[in-house]
Amino acid sequence: MFRKWMQATTSAALLSIVFASLVLAQCEFGSTRILNSCLATTGVQTMTASSSGYADASRAFNRRFSYRPASIVYPKTKDQVSLVVKCAAAAKAPVVARSGGHSYAAYGLGGQDGALVVDLSSMKSISVDQSTGLAVSQTGNRLGDLAQYIWDNGRRALPHGTCPYVGTGGHAAYGGFGLYGRTAGLLLDRVVSAEVVTANGTVVTASAQSHSDLFWAIRGAAPSYGIVTAWTFNTLPAPASLVNYWYTFSSSLSNDQAVKIIQAFMNFAASKPTKQLQCVANIG
Repeated sequence: MFRKWMQATTSAALLSIVFASLVLAQCEFGSTRILNSCLATTGVQTMTASSSGYADASRAFNRRFSYRPASIVYPKTKDQVSLVVKCAAAAKAPVVARSGGHSYAAYGLGGQDGALVVDLSSMKSISVDQSTGLAVSQTGNRLGDLAQYIWDNGRRALPHGTCPYVGTGGHAAYGGFGLYGRTAGLLLDRVVSAEVVTANGTVVTASAQSHSDLFWAIRGAAPSYGIVTAWTFNTLPAPASLVNYWYTFSSSLSNDQAVKIIQAFMNFAASKPTKQLQCVANIG
């Protein structure tokens, strides 16, 4: 009798799981259908799971992760970003912006299936005000694009990472550590304002004077509060000259020798050398 009861209970539990899974899948399908129907009215280039380039467009930088976005859109203006965000809100679909797409956790694809990916690669305008040194850069630009432009237009510079292919959207939003950091801080520290599309599709300019609470939040957690479509940076005069030097140690060092070298490097770095000096240790 007990065995029959257990079999009946197990069968009922399995049926409940299957039913719940079917309901969830149906809801996701319905959300995607509503989303894509709305996106079709915006005039924004859209890629869905049935598009020929979808596999490449949805491939994560870190191949350990594989997610299937509901759609990938390629807006060219802030107003188009606003339109697609409103579509996602109507469909109750999660939204994520992709600037360079180098997130190791694949957050540029939403970190889950079913997200709307707003690819900003078509938004690459940059300008520099020669009188103030302020640079306005849309977040489709990579670090290399930004660094080269401000150098070519006034010999200006910003603190940031060394990889030219990293997107400026996430790099500035999360900090932006680089070799110029001891002198000029993080890239985030040079942000004076941002053009932001909020969750309801409203476009605002956030700064210390306007929407200051949002300005505080996006400098470190921008993806949780909106899509930054353009940063305004306070650039610096580029250094007149740079000196690079390095020490290379033999791979045949003993463990004791290697430990002493690392300790000496750490002691030197902790001795507060001049801010113009940046120290980097590569081990391996």
